[in-house]
Amino acid sequence: MIGKIFKYFRRLLPCSVKLRIASLRCKIFNIFSLVIVETSSACNRRCSYCPNSKFDRGLPGNNKKLSRDLFHKIIDELDESRWFGQIQFNFYNEPLLDERLPEFVKYARSKLPTSSIIIYTNGDFLTIELYKRLIESGVTDFLITKHQSGESENINKLLEYRKVNGKDRTGVIYRELKEFTNRGGLVQLSAEDKRPKRCLWGFYSFIVNHEGEAVLCHNDYFNSVELGNLKDENMIDIWNKPHYKQLREQLKRGRFEHEMCKKCALGKLDS
Repeated sequence: MIGKIFKYFRRLLPCSVKLRIASLRCKIFNIFSLVIVETSSACNRRCSYCPNSKFDRGLPGNNKKLSRDLFHKIIDELDESRWFGQIQFNFYNEPLLDERLPEFVKYARSKLPTSSIIIYTNGDFLTIELYKRLIESGVTDFLITKHQSGESENINKLLEYRKVNGKDRTGVIYRELKEFTNRGGLVQLSAEDKRPKRCLWGFYSFIVNHEGEAVLCHNDYFNSVELGNLKDENMIDIWNKPHYKQLREQLKRGRFEHEMCKKCALGKLDS
């Protein structure tokens, strides 16, 4: 009974408060507070800052999808471990290209009622109808990236719709892309551009790509660090592997031994 009461009141907390609680739990109990799931590999844009502009991974003809059964397995494992935090549907893909997204969001919401569910998108396919459907399914926030190559008509319609009809409880952040980024170490940096501080990405995030592979960091386009595959292992076992723990400790101490980490300028830093 006490557990049900706690879960009920936790559900009423603002997303920002729930995320702070999850982050604190991450530090105390050494468990991730963010889960990123890439349900497909497709992306309609070829942004200069992204490795998709140099490789054919995200082309529609090469689209690969995370199986429905594997997605359910991931969410079920989180539910069984009584996890809560933030779930994001993105990686190097455009999540709205996956027609199963509302279904997946609904399943995640049913199993993880107190977690935040965020969609990172370029907004090109975010129609008002899809926006409503995703909200009904359980999305708490949208983060839309504003690209220099032109705004999507759908974004303008959505912003106008929210202006006319009033803002609902779902957050919509429309942010402009930074002029220079170096996602995944695509650009060779000079010594003064490299960041010598520590990186905490691996400490609070667990990333699963469309192949079911656990990925060290959201900048690891090629999955250069083998951690495990959710097809054969569960999340907690992968997270607690000695090799994975050692990697996190190295990053915490600012020991960037992998080439990807040496080049990267987007690490989650802590001063």
